[in-house]
Formats: sequence, C-alpha cells, structure tokens
Amino acid sequence: MSKRFRDTAIWKKQWYRELSPSLKTAWQYITDNCDNVGVWDADFELAWFCIGEHVDFDLLVEKCNKNIEILNNGKWWLIDFCDFQYGELTPKCKPHLHYMQLLKKHSLFKRVCKGLPKASRSLEEKEKDKEKDKEKEEERGVGGEVKTSTNSLWLAYHENNGKLPTHQRLTHARANKCRARLSDPDFYDKFVMAIRLAQDIPFLIGNNDRGWKADFDWFIANDTNVFKVLEGKYSNSQNILTKEQIARQGT
Repeated sequence: MSKRFRDTAIWKKQWYRELSPSLKTAWQYITDNCDNVGVWDADFELAWFCIGEHVDFDLLVEKCNKNIEILNNGKWWLIDFCDFQYGELTPKCKPHLHYMQLLKKHSLFKRVCKGLPKASRSLEEKEKDKEKDKEKEEERGVGGEVKTSTNSLWLAYHENNGKLPTHQRLTHARANKCRARLSDPDFYDKFVMAIRLAQDIPFLIGNNDRGWKADFDWFIANDTNVFKVLEGKYSNSQNILTKEQIARQGT
C-alpha cells in the first residue's frame, strides 16, 4: 500500500465528530484501503474482520457529509480524495499520469480533472429521493425498526427464526443481495412475515424428500421466494395467506 497524506483537521469537522467510534474507524479504514484515486472495492466482510466488529456502512454513507459516492459498479468513491492528496492534476507531472489513467478507468476523469462539481444535479436529486424513501421506510418499520441498512434483513432473519438454518456471516455477496431486495420499500415487511410463517411450514423446515430447508440465502436470492411463501405455495391450506391479507399485514 502506497503512503498517503492523512487529514489531521478531520477531527475538527462536525460531521466526523458526530460519528460513532466504529464509524470513525470505518472511515479511516476506507481512506487507508482505497486505491490511489479514492476508489474502494467495497468488501464489507474483510472490513468487518479488520475493524473487529460489524459496522453499518450504509449509515456511514448517510452521515459522511456527502463525501462518499457509490458508483454504478458498486465501488465506493471518496469524492475529495484526489484534491486532498494531489491538488490539481496535470499531465506535466509524471506521477499524476498514473492517477489520471486510474480516473479514466473508473470513468471519473472528467469529474476530477475538468472542474466538475462533486456530483451532478441528477445525482444530488437521487440522494434526496433516497433520503425521503428512507424516512418513509423508517415510519413504516415493524416496531420502529430501521429497515434500510443492508444488515436489517440479516438481523430480522435471525431474530424471527427458530427452525431454519442459521449463518455465521453477512458476506459481501449476501450484503449485495440484501441491498438489491431492499430497493423494494415493501420487501422488509414481507420478508419478516415470510420468515415467521415459514417456521410452521413442514416443507420449508426440512420435511421433504431431500431434507432441504429454506435458509437466508434462499429468501434473499430473488424478489419472488418471499411472496411464494406468503401466497401459500409451500403451505398447507390453513397456512395460506391471500394477497389481500398480505397487503393488510404489510400496512
């Protein structure tokens, strides 16, 4: 890992001061492990291992004063990284040529080298829409639970499960699946209902010719398995919920 400058003034910034100790550590972890233009391959499992505890990285994005942008390929970008480390990039400086090539690789060259703002207006509008969606989801949360972070499904599964397989880690692949499922604002409530219902469905808890059991990976594999459970595909007739019942229980 190459050497790089560290922002010693960050402790005076309000947004950083308001972070919990674990989120401060997560921020420092990303600044130390991103590449030379501030792009981090978001390997949450490795980060949790190195930090020594489970950290809600989605919460860090919310509280980092818009200093992190999630790129279309899922990688995370520290928006001010290049400006802080190198100042204005110029092809006249040989070391800068490597950084400029990296920026082109990540499709960020124009954003950094052409003086464009941190984020286009469309991105800012998307961020505002995400914040509004998260506020609505929190209002609809079961028992006041926050449902937007990637580990919310992981926690809900293990809190409501007594007969299905358990898992040791929320891996990077699982976190990505959770993020995809939570793009549907109603998925969390349906997911919790399906986990609870599955406890009394013999087929899903292993009473079948293969001894197969539904597990966390099966529930998040797509956006249909949960609804199959709720609509009674695997149930006895007394366990079947109609679509109208599903809609009522989700409100």
